[in-house]
Amino acid sequence: MIFLDSSVLARLILQDEPAAHAAARDLLRQPRRFGVTGTVLLELVWLLQGKGIGPSDLSRALGAILALPNLHCPDIEAVWTAQMAHTAGMDFADALHLAISAEAGATGFVTADPQMARHAQRLGLQPPVVLLGYHPAP
Repeated sequence: MIFLDSSVLARLILQDEPAAHAAARDLLRQPRRFGVTGTVLLELVWLLQGKGIGPSDLSRALGAILALPNLHCPDIEAVWTAQMAHTAGMDFADALHLAISAEAGATGFVTADPQMARHAQRLGLQPPVVLLGYHPAP
C-alpha cells in the first residue's frame, strides 16, 4: 500500500494547480490501495483552513477523501470523531489528539488549553479532559 501526503490530497481538493490536480486524480484512479494517516489529514485540515476553507466545507472535503473506495485510513474512527467535534466547533487538532488518546486506552487527558477542555466537556468526548491546575498571568 502506498500512503499519501497532504499535498496530494490538497491538489485533488483545491484544484488550484491544474496539472497537479490531474496527476492526483489520475493517481487515485489507479486500481491499487492507498493509505492516509490521521496526521496527514490533520495537516490537510490546517492547509485548507489556511486557504480560508470553513468547517462545513472542510467536513465535506474530508468526507469525500475518506469515501474514496481505494483509500485506507488506519485512524478512521479517530478522524471521524475529530471531524464531528470540529463541525460542532472544536479545533480539529485538539479533537484528533483526544480521539487517538481514547483509542489508545487513555483514562484521562490533561491540557493547559481551557478552550479545548470546555469543548471536550460540552461535547461529552472521551477520555475526560482535565485542565492543568495553574493560572497564567493576565
